[in-house]
Amino acid sequence: RTEQQIREHYEIEKKLADKLRNAPKEERATLYTQLYDELFRLVPNHPQLTRKKSEKQKQEYIRDQMILLSRLVDENKTFLEIGPGDCSLSFEIAKFAKNVYAADVSETITESSDTPDNFQLIISNGSDIPVPNGSIDVAYSNQLMEHLHPDDALDQLKNVFDALAPGGVYLCITPNRLSGPHDISKYFDAVATCFHLKEYTVTELSRQFRNV
Repeated sequence: RTEQQIREHYEIEKKLADKLRNAPKEERATLYTQLYDELFRLVPNHPQLTRKKSEKQKQEYIRDQMILLSRLVDENKTFLEIGPGDCSLSFEIAKFAKNVYAADVSETITESSDTPDNFQLIISNGSDIPVPNGSIDVAYSNQLMEHLHPDDALDQLKNVFDALAPGGVYLCITPNRLSGPHDISKYFDAVATCFHLKEYTVTELSRQFRNV
């Protein structure tokens, strides 16, 4: 993208992120979906939108994630991806898993006319995990937790824990604050100011998980 396109993306996303960052909890339940839909509408060259147009990028992304997940998922497992992007990874996992859920705050980024029979897209308010308790064998998120309002992060972790079946696992990948920022504000600011509402250190993240 051009320098101007990146700056425009930054200015739009920062403005939207400030709305979410400063909103009370009861408003955030609907704001996640509204603001992300608005972001993708106002920034048509957003990488998450353009990536699905490149088959090479899509296959590289899927390959890297499958290296992590293939040892955890089999035909008897139910898989949940939180923040699935264009759902390309969930579609691939559906070839090997019993059932696949993909939870996202926006339908815009996940729109697809060709979905596997054992796949279901579920829309979240940003912290809820709308699946039956104890139904998920493998939960997975990659570049998701940092997008949550800090006050909602613990709620989501509790909901993920409740969703897990006995012996279930949650693999959570999120960028380290010490090497950030990692959102579009990395070109302009010293700390994350856009839709990475909070980037964590390992210590902070470990504390959150242990609290749950």
